[in-house]
Amino acid sequence: DGRFSTALFERYQRSEKALMSALTEMYVQGVSTRKVKKITEELCGHRFSASTISTIVKCLDGQLLVLCGWHDGAARSSPETLQRRRRGANWVMQTTSPFLRTLLVLGGVSILGPLGMDFSLPAFGAMQVGLKADAGVIKMTLGAVTAGMAAGQVFFGALADRFGRRPILNLGLAFFTFAALAVSLMNTAGPVIALRFLQGLGTSAVMIGSRAVVRDQFDIATSARLYAYLLVILGLVPVVGPVLSGWLTELYGWRSIFIVMAASSGAGWLVIVFFLRETLAEPDLGALNAAGLVQGFRQIIGDRIFAVHLTACAGIFIILFAVIGGIAPVMMGYLGESPGVFGYQYAAVMLANLIGAALTAPGLRVFGMGRLIALSVVVMGIGCGVFAAFVALGKVTAASVLAPTFVAMIGFGLVNPVLLAAALTNFKHMAGRAGALYGLISLAVGAATLFILGAVDDGTPVPMAVALAFGGVWVVVTYTALIHPLRPQLERIS
Repeated sequence: DGRFSTALFERYQRSEKALMSALTEMYVQGVSTRKVKKITEELCGHRFSASTISTIVKCLDGQLLVLCGWHDGAARSSPETLQRRRRGANWVMQTTSPFLRTLLVLGGVSILGPLGMDFSLPAFGAMQVGLKADAGVIKMTLGAVTAGMAAGQVFFGALADRFGRRPILNLGLAFFTFAALAVSLMNTAGPVIALRFLQGLGTSAVMIGSRAVVRDQFDIATSARLYAYLLVILGLVPVVGPVLSGWLTELYGWRSIFIVMAASSGAGWLVIVFFLRETLAEPDLGALNAAGLVQGFRQIIGDRIFAVHLTACAGIFIILFAVIGGIAPVMMGYLGESPGVFGYQYAAVMLANLIGAALTAPGLRVFGMGRLIALSVVVMGIGCGVFAAFVALGKVTAASVLAPTFVAMIGFGLVNPVLLAAALTNFKHMAGRAGALYGLISLAVGAATLFILGAVDDGTPVPMAVALAFGGVWVVVTYTALIHPLRPQLERIS
C-alpha cells in the first residue's frame, strides 16, 4: 500500500530508534493482528484493510528477523516457527545488553587463531607419519596458517568497510570450516599446506570482522574492555587446547583434531548467521578503489595515535613471538624436557597471557588507560630483563625460563587489547581497514621474529634472550618517547 509505505518510511526516517523500539517491543510479545492494525494506523494516520494489515505483519516478521540476523524465508515461515523466532528475538534483543550480546556472539569465533595453530601442535608427529612428510614440511603447514592470516589483512578490511561485517565473518568461517574438514581427508602434505593457508585467510577475516563489529558500536574505553574479555576467551585455547588435542591424537588420530576444528567453527558460523545483526551504519562505496585504498592506508598510518600505538604493538609482538618460537627449543632441546611435560609448561606460560587479559577490564577502571599501559610496560620490561640476565649469567633452568616469561606474558595480556583499542580511536568510519593494517603489521613483525630466531638458532637460549631483551627495550623506549606524551589526550578520549 503506497500510503502506508510512504508514511511509515517518512516517520521511520524522522525517528528511527523510537519507531523500531516501539514496533519491536510490541511485536515480540506476539500481539494480535488487531493490535498491529491499531498501532500501525495510529503511527501512520491512515486506516487499512485486513489484507493490507496481513502484508504489514509479514513485513514486521521480516524486519524483526533482519534485526536479529534472520533474512530469508521469514514471510514463508509457519506461525509456530515465527512465534519461536519472536521469543528468541525477544531474548536476544531485550534481555541482553549490547555489550553482553556482542561478547556472547563474538566469543565463540574469536578462538579461530589459536584453534588453528596451538591446537594442532601435539599432532605434528602423527601428521608426519600420516602424510608421509618430514618435520620441515609439517612445520610449513603452521607457517601457511600464519601467512594466510597476514595476507588476509590486506583486503578483508576494505571488504568489511564496503560490504559489511556479517558477510566477512560468514566468509571467514566458511573458509575455516571447509579447510579443516578437507585437511582431515588428505593423505599428502602438499594440499594440506594450501588448505592451511585457506584456514589462515578465514581466521584473518574473522579477526578483522570482529574488531570492526566492536568498534562500530562502542567508544574507546568500552571497546578496550570488550577486546579484553574476547582475549580472555581466546587465551583459553593455548592453555587447554594442546592438552586436549594431545589426548585426541592419542585416542583417535591426528585427523580428529581437524574435525573438531571444523565443528567448532561451524557452530560459531551458525551463531553469526542467527544472532549478529549488521553493525556497519553506512557502507563505504569507495573502499575497494585502489587509489582510495592506498589513500586510506596513508591516512591511517599518518594518524599519530594509530602510529604510536602500532609502534608499541610491534614491540609486544616481538616479545610474544620470541616466547612462542623460542621456548620449545629451550625447554625440550636445551633442558631436555619431554613433550608431555612441556605441554603443561607451555600451558602455564599461556595462562599468564590469560590472566593479564582478565585483569585488563578492571585495570582500566582502576588505573585508566595511560597508567595501565605504563604498568604493563614495566611488567614486560622486568620479565624480559630477568630472563636475559639469567641467560647471561649461565643460570638456565626450568624455573629461570618459565618464571620470567610468565611475567612478560602477563604484561602482554594486560596491554594488548588496550593498544588495539587506542590505535583504532580515530577510525570508527574505517575500522575494518584500520584493524586490518594493525593486524598485518603485527603478524608481519611476528613472522619476522620467528624467521630470525630460526635462522640464528644455535641450540642455546641466547637467541630467545636477545629477542626478548630487544622487544623489552623497544616497548620501554616507545612508551617513554611516544605514548607518555599522549596520555592526557587518551584520558580525555576514553
